[in-house]
Amino acid sequence: MAQGDLGGSLISGRAGTARENIRRAFELAYFIHANTDIALRVVEEAWCKLEHTFGKQDRRFYYVPSGRKQSQGRSSHALRTKVSLREAHLLQLLIYAESEPWERYAEYGHSPYPLTDEDMVIRFIKHLVQVTLKRNSFYVSVGIGRVLYDYQTSEVRQIYDVLMQDQRQLLSAQAEESVDEGNHRAVSGHGSNR
Repeated sequence: MAQGDLGGSLISGRAGTARENIRRAFELAYFIHANTDIALRVVEEAWCKLEHTFGKQDRRFYYVPSGRKQSQGRSSHALRTKVSLREAHLLQLLIYAESEPWERYAEYGHSPYPLTDEDMVIRFIKHLVQVTLKRNSFYVSVGIGRVLYDYQTSEVRQIYDVLMQDQRQLLSAQAEESVDEGNHRAVSGHGSNR
């Protein structure tokens, strides 16, 4: 494959992902509002805010978290508990945020369609996810596990512990890779002061 072909396929791949994200965003907005015009407006507003929101989230990775440390003493890294989202998931949250004014408008009786009990359940679940994701992983676990699904507190705690355990394992594996790379450099003479 020629160099130009590779670049073209990468660009078309990004464009395809953007189209897919927009399509899914529209499906979500239409699911919430059941009105094509409102759904299109919501998607447009959310899409315009996506790049800024994604950049804002990325800035969180430039600081070292403090607070809850790993208990097994393997590493001195503190655990990140704030939920980090991919572009598609951030777009979903932006759809939720941009839907709120339209929802309020509909709830005051100015809706082009009548609200049903199903609409209110959809809005409740949307709001629960939106509110908990602004906090940290523990709030998401409690919101979904206790409020939405009525799990016992001990079960929600186990879910949260599994989520945090996976993060500890990831940090531990990253630390081991870093040590292995440092040992490899020292043995091969790269990165030393010889």
